[in-house]
Amino acid sequence: MSTQAVPGIDGAAAVQAAPAAAPAPLRRIDVARLILCPPLYFMLALLVLEALLSATTTYLVIQAGRDVASGQFIVTDLAWIFGAPADTSFASRASTASTPGS
Repeated sequence: MSTQAVPGIDGAAAVQAAPAAAPAPLRRIDVARLILCPPLYFMLALLVLEALLSATTTYLVIQAGRDVASGQFIVTDLAWIFGAPADTSFASRASTASTPGS
């Protein structure tokens, strides 16, 4: 029996591994397809909803201030003032949860 190292199995010749092929570079259209996807549009819609609810809250606070100044404060205005920030908070959390990596 020989003490020499024999390459391969049962003395077969060693097979050289092919060099790994480099991935093709991304084209602009490929990057655009990655960015413009349904979660992006969903997130943008939720951000717009959040902004609208914040603006609504501001409007209602101004109207409630005018009503208090004129002595005609309505309880439903107060309910809307308390409810709109909760909806805004929900929209904000949902939009950040829909982004990849969070």
